[in-house]
Amino acid sequence: MVLETPLTSIAYQEWGDPNGKPILCLHGWLDNSNSFLPLSKYLVRDLPEKIRLVAMDFPGHGHSGHRPEKMLYAFVDFLADIASFADSMNWEKFSILGHSMGGGLGSLFAGAFPERIEKLMLIEALGPVTREASDAPENLAKAIRRFLDHTGKVDSSQFRDIDQLVRLRMRAGELAEESARLLMERGIEELNSGVKLRRDSRLNLPSLMRLTENQVLEFLKRITAPSLLIWGKQGFKWESNYLGARTTAVSNLTQINLEGYHHLHMDHPELVSKAIADWWK
Repeated sequence: MVLETPLTSIAYQEWGDPNGKPILCLHGWLDNSNSFLPLSKYLVRDLPEKIRLVAMDFPGHGHSGHRPEKMLYAFVDFLADIASFADSMNWEKFSILGHSMGGGLGSLFAGAFPERIEKLMLIEALGPVTREASDAPENLAKAIRRFLDHTGKVDSSQFRDIDQLVRLRMRAGELAEESARLLMERGIEELNSGVKLRRDSRLNLPSLMRLTENQVLEFLKRITAPSLLIWGKQGFKWESNYLGARTTAVSNLTQINLEGYHHLHMDHPELVSKAIADWWK
């Protein structure tokens, strides 16, 4: 399914009761909405209320539209895409389930629009990657140079078949083969001579500016929704040096650790669903 928002075309998938409580699922960087496919059938079964799970492809990912030519993908711009999508769905209030980058964005959105978020569920992320204010000038110069070097170039990368991409995706992080294949199935386009990635190559360019840690803490302090943060025991502790201050900043936060790596919601969906359901109750 595709929703035309005021900003761009957003592709999405949904599961559960169309009249249930909406939960917006936000995937990680370079992933897509298939990230929540394994978890969806368990959540629909396990949660004590009727829910409508809606997983969007962020712009430049999956089947969604790309940014206009010669534009960058700034991290905070995805917040406007979330707001535009929710408005176009006519959701006054909704919950968020975010993984990795989607969790970082969900954290910021819940702080920027606390009155709209009923529940906040995060997997392997609390807030985004930050940069020291003192590093901003040098980082900006490097980002601009990379952007200008990339402008006008066409990504002509092709791969033999989906199996090659699945193997590459598995090597990029601890991820079960079945999970990697699900992401690749929605993330590729078939050609006469092989396959290519659907995602926009500009996603690999750095944002011109990133938030500072103090700015992120101000967002987290404004979160009012009951919040759940799930970590994989073998996962990736996002911005680990700042986690103590970040978790303290969220007033109503529950943290749990489950078996699994960074994509534990894909590799161990039943386990993650049970944890969410127990917390939800």
